[in-house]
Amino acid sequence: MSKITEKIALTKASFGAKVEGGRTTFTIFAIEAEAVKVLLYPSAEAVRYRAVPMTAVEAHVWQVEVGENLGGTCYQYQITRGGRKYALVDPYGGAVSEQDDRSVVVDYDKLDTEDFLTHDKPDIPYEEAVIYEMHVRDFTSSETMPVADKNTYRGLMASARLSTGEVIGFDHLMELGVTHIHLMPVLSFEENIQEYSGIYNWGYNPLSYFALEGTYSSNPGDPYERIREFREVVTFYHQRGLKIVLDVVYNHTFYSRFSELEILAPRVFYRLDEKGGYTNGSGTGNELNTEDPLVRRLILDSLEHLVTRYRVDGFRFDLLGLMDTGTMDEIVTRLRALDPQMLLYGEPWIGGDSPLPFEKRVSKGTQRQRGYALFNDEYRNAIKGDNDGDHRGYIQGETAYFEVIKWGVAGSDFTAHPSETINYICAHDNLILRDKIVKSMGDLPEEEIIKVTKLGFFILMMSFGIPFFHEGCEFGRTKHMDYNSYRSGDYVNGIHWHLKAGHRDLNEFVRKIIALRKSMGVFTGYTKEMIAENLFYYHLKDGALGYEIYDVRQKKSYALFVNPKEYPIETLFKVGRFSRRLLCSEEEEEVVNDQQCLILKARSACVYEMQEEDN
Repeated sequence: MSKITEKIALTKASFGAKVEGGRTTFTIFAIEAEAVKVLLYPSAEAVRYRAVPMTAVEAHVWQVEVGENLGGTCYQYQITRGGRKYALVDPYGGAVSEQDDRSVVVDYDKLDTEDFLTHDKPDIPYEEAVIYEMHVRDFTSSETMPVADKNTYRGLMASARLSTGEVIGFDHLMELGVTHIHLMPVLSFEENIQEYSGIYNWGYNPLSYFALEGTYSSNPGDPYERIREFREVVTFYHQRGLKIVLDVVYNHTFYSRFSELEILAPRVFYRLDEKGGYTNGSGTGNELNTEDPLVRRLILDSLEHLVTRYRVDGFRFDLLGLMDTGTMDEIVTRLRALDPQMLLYGEPWIGGDSPLPFEKRVSKGTQRQRGYALFNDEYRNAIKGDNDGDHRGYIQGETAYFEVIKWGVAGSDFTAHPSETINYICAHDNLILRDKIVKSMGDLPEEEIIKVTKLGFFILMMSFGIPFFHEGCEFGRTKHMDYNSYRSGDYVNGIHWHLKAGHRDLNEFVRKIIALRKSMGVFTGYTKEMIAENLFYYHLKDGALGYEIYDVRQKKSYALFVNPKEYPIETLFKVGRFSRRLLCSEEEEEVVNDQQCLILKARSACVYEMQEEDN
C-alpha cells in the first residue's frame, strides 16, 4: 500500500475545493474507488443535492471542475466501492456546516481583508517565548466576565474591570507580559454533548484538520463567520504584540472505522495490529499512521493551510510521541521556511501501547538540534510533585528533588539548547497548581499556599528553557480538585476573574517575575555551553537552592535563592556584596544575621544583582 500512497502523496494537485474566479475545482484521493461524485447542496439542511461525477486524473486521484464560483456551497463526496456508496465530508475542506456533516467551499477572496493580510507579526524569536495556555470558552464563560461575546472567538479580544479596579480579559494578558497565547483546540471537534455540561469540551476529539470549530463562533450556522472572527482575533493579538499558537491533535481522530479518512483510503491512515484491528496508542481508540506518505502529506498540508490562511505563529502537538521523527523533521523544515520564528513543541509521550518502534518515536532527546521543544515532565514533577496525588515536590519542601531542580535550572540534559525544553508547573491536564498544592500539603493557611505558588513561578521563570503555564494559575485558580475536567462544564473550567482581586499579591509577583526574566536576557540568549561556563551553584543548608548566573554581555552577575522550607535558613552571603535586590517573593526588607549574612525567610525566593565593578 505504501507505494500507492507514496504516488498519491507526490501528486501536484491540491486536494480539497479551490475557487478561482468563476470556477471551482474539487480534488480528492480515493483508493480503489469505482466512482466518485461531488454532491452539491443548496443549504446545510437540504436533502436534495446535485451530483457531479468526478474523473480519475491520476491513479486514485479524482477531480472535477465546475464552471461556477461555489463559495459558501455545502458539499460531500460520494464514493462507490464494491458496489456500496459512502457519503462523507472532505478531509481537506476549509470549513464545515454547523453539524459537521457537510463541507463548505471557501472563497478566500471574499474573506481576505487588507488588515489581515498586511499587518505585521510581532518580532519575537521562539527562544524568547513565555507561553500562556488558554481555552476559548473558559476565557469568558464565568459570570465574573461581563462581556457581550461570551464563549466565542471574539470574546478573546474582550476586556473589562473588576469592581476593585483590576483589568481582566485581554488587558490582563497584556499586563501579565506573556508573549505567546496557546489556544487549546480550535479546529472542528466532536463536542460529546453532556446533559450536565452542555456543549463544553476541551476539543481533543478531532473531526477536521483544516476547518475551524463552529461552537466558538457568534453565528455557528455561518461557516464563513467563524473564519472572519478567528482572523480578527489573530490580527488583534498581533497588532498588540502577542503571538498565537494552535493546539493540534495529529495522534488520532474521533472516528475510526467510519472516518472519512478510512473510507477514502482503507487501511492507510491508522496503525493496525496483526489481526487488522486499530491500535490504541492514543488511548482513545485509534492512532494515526504518520509514517505513511499520504498521512504525512495531510499533516503537512493542514499545517501549511493554518499558517497561510490564518497567519498563526506556532503549534503544540498533542501526544507527539505517536508521531515518527521523520514527519516531525519535515514539519520543522516546511514551517520554518514559512516563518523562521515559528514556535513548535509537543508532548513526548503516548497514551497506550503503540506498534510505532521506539527508535522512530519523538521522545526526549530526539529533538536535539532539530528545531522543536518537548514538555519536561521530570522537571515538573520535581518542582511540584506527581500530577494528581499527594506526593510533594521541591516547592512543598521535599528537598530530595534538589539535584533534579539544579538539572532543570540549567536547561536539562536531554537538550542541545535550552529552547528545546518546555518547563511548566500547570497545564489544562491534571490537578491545577493550587489544587495540587492543597492536596499535597493539607490544611495550609491561605498565605502559605500563596508562598508555595510563588516559589513555583520563581523556579519556572528563573530556569533555562521556555516557560509555560495555564490560564488563571497566576492568581490561584482552582478547579475544585477535578483532575480531568475535559467535559466538566463552565463552573469548573471557567476563569473566575474575581480571584485576581483576592490574590492580587500573587498575580503581581508573577507579572514582575516575567518582566524580570525578560529584562535579564540570559535565559533566552545562552547556549548550553554558555550555561556551563556561567552558571554556578552555592552550597546552602537544608536543601535551600542558591545559584549565580554571570551575564557576559552586561558584565554583571545575578544571585538567586530559594528556600522551600517552613523555617528560615541562614547563608554565608553578605548582603553588602550585592548592588541591589531585584525581586523577592516576600517584599519586606531582607533579614540578616550579626555578620550581615543573608537569612532566607521561610518559603521565599529572591534575586540580587551584582555589578562586575562591585567585586
